[in-house]
Amino acid sequence: MKLICRFIFLIALLFSGIALADDTLLQDKSASQQLLSLLKNIKSLQATFVQESYDAKNTLLQKQNGNFKVTEKGEFVWNIQAPYEQKIISDGKTIKIFDPDLEQLTIKPIDKKTQVIPLLLFSGDSEALTKQYNVSSSSADVYTLSAQNKNSLFDNLQISFKEGKPDSLTIIDSMKQKTLVHFSQVDINQTINASSFLFEAPKGVDVIDERKIDEH
Repeated sequence: MKLICRFIFLIALLFSGIALADDTLLQDKSASQQLLSLLKNIKSLQATFVQESYDAKNTLLQKQNGNFKVTEKGEFVWNIQAPYEQKIISDGKTIKIFDPDLEQLTIKPIDKKTQVIPLLLFSGDSEALTKQYNVSSSSADVYTLSAQNKNSLFDNLQISFKEGKPDSLTIIDSMKQKTLVHFSQVDINQTINASSFLFEAPKGVDVIDERKIDEH
């Protein structure tokens, strides 16, 4: 069974503000301030990734490869390679999920209740994070976000940086399933053409527009 790239719906929470988990200081700054400082330097991010998804018993469920582009405006595009080919695109207002093997395009609205990692990480909406997550750090460039309540998107997320660039993510959700994401060929603050975040359904593809459903 194909799993939607869980990394996508768990990735841009980090690029806004974070709450402090304890009194630990790193170079005279709190862990949250350190992390926020790193994230504020990122206006756009593009990279390739390898993602591994595990169940609660640490059994490998799926391994995916792909590449992505994200901007601080909430725009993003994820390309997941075969055999789990999928394309997920957002212009900051809607999310489009294209499954070539199913010949299906699903369009979802985005609102403040939508917890999509690329949006939350780059949106600059620090209040969303400071109310829901605590931040701690055991070493420089490795930060852990812990949920403050049961309704959070994930229980625990750890992000590491290398030379100021995101290097890896470890995500544990409320079902105790784990997602490991390793980045490579990371570029930050490169100009990304706006057309990268536009997508029209190919001819013959079944379109499910959930925006129309929400209107009723």
